[in-house]
Formats: sequence, C-alpha cells, structure tokens
Amino acid sequence: MDLILLYGPPAAGKLTIARALSKLSGYRVFHNQLSIDLSLELFEFGTKEFQELSETIRSKVFEISAGKKEGKLIFTFCYAHPCDLPYVDKIIDQFEKCGCKVYLYQILCGKDILLKRVSEPSRNDHKKIQSVDKLNEIISRYDLFTPVPDRGSVLVDTGANSPEKSAEIIFEDIKEKSRTILR
Repeated sequence: MDLILLYGPPAAGKLTIARALSKLSGYRVFHNQLSIDLSLELFEFGTKEFQELSETIRSKVFEISAGKKEGKLIFTFCYAHPCDLPYVDKIIDQFEKCGCKVYLYQILCGKDILLKRVSEPSRNDHKKIQSVDKLNEIISRYDLFTPVPDRGSVLVDTGANSPEKSAEIIFEDIKEKSRTILR
C-alpha cells in the first residue's frame, strides 16, 4: 500500500483535504489526530505514556498498511522541522522497504489564514488546537513551514485553493507520478 503524507501546521486544512482526496480517489485516511485523541483519553498530553501509546498506534497501522500490496493510505501529520525529521524518515523507510511508494505534500497557507481557521467549529470533532494563543505559541516554538528535506515534497497552498481543488491537484500529481514510474 502506498503512502500519501499530507503535512503542515495546525489549521492548514490537512484533514479536510484528506477527506476530499478520499472521496475523489477511494484512498483510506488515517489522520494523526486519531492516535492523539485515543491517547488523550488515557494519558496527559506530552507524558511518556501518551507518546508511547500514540506512536505504537501509528506504528502498527503503518506496519499493517505497508504490508498490503494494493491501495493507498493518506496520513496527516503536523511536521516540525527538524525535530520530526527522524520520525518522518522512519515512516517513509518503513513503506519503501516494503516496495511501497511514498508521496509527500506540504499543506500550507498564510499565518493569518491559520489564525482564522484555528477556532472553526469543524475542529471540535477532535481534540485539536482551537485557540489563537495556543497556535501562536506553537508557531513561535516550532518551525512548521519548512518542507521535509530531500524527499520531493509538493507544496499545496490552501489559501489559494479550496479543499476540493487541493485534493484534485494531489490526485492528478499522484496519477502523473504513477504513469512516470510505469514507463
């Protein structure tokens, strides 16, 4: 199973695009917030137990998915450069060792748009950041705008494109890359 990694800062539109891409393509969605929400039910955010459980959930999903030969999995993730680079490399290596393709898409928009979106009601469905102050704190502490290096990420600007248009851009890019690989 190939992996489509949608990454970017909170409120950039990763999950909304993932859902639109899934409707368009039939690909499965595993958004990072699923492992976080479950872990938060049992442990405090940032504790050793929280981290271990959320990483174990993701690892098992990736292990099972990478072993499948057909289909594509969309994974959404808030990448902080450079501290998350070893984790992203580990995920990519796990899929590539199984002969899977990995496609990276950096989902971005302007900070002003992020600050508007962070308190939207759609973010209530999960335990996502919903405060402008909290988002400003995270943006000031982490580099959420640098792409994953040396992996050929494609930038998708959600300030200029609707979620549906962003999903179409990604879907067409994957189809083109698949055709290139088959040639």
